Amino acid sequence: MFACLSIVYLVWGSSFLFTKIAVQNLPPALFAKRTFNTAVAFGMCVNLTYYGMVFVLSLYLQRVLGHTPLEAGLAFLPLTFSIAAKYMASWMARCAPSIPWRHSRRAS
Repeated sequence: MFACLSIVYLVWGSSFLFTKIAVQNLPPALFAKRTFNTAVAFGMCVNLTYYGMVFVLSLYLQRVLGHTPLEAGLAFLPLTFSIAAKYMASWMARCAPSIPWRHSRRAS
């Protein structure tokens, strides 16, 4: 409960603080758009879920299963590689049409 109230307070307080700054990273008018706010809220939920899972899973691996910190860290490598593969796939989908391929696939 305290964490939720502190997050609300920080967001509310920072919204007033950042409107007074002369140079801003994001224009305040951007936060008036519903699609932007929805995307930001979704991104926050995804990140809080992911990092919460990493925190709880590392506690579980070390305290319940008795792994050392190194073993617990190595257990996260498949998760790390899967996320890296996802970003590499999206990068390749975006950049692959502009890469001149030496051998193109011929129609059969």
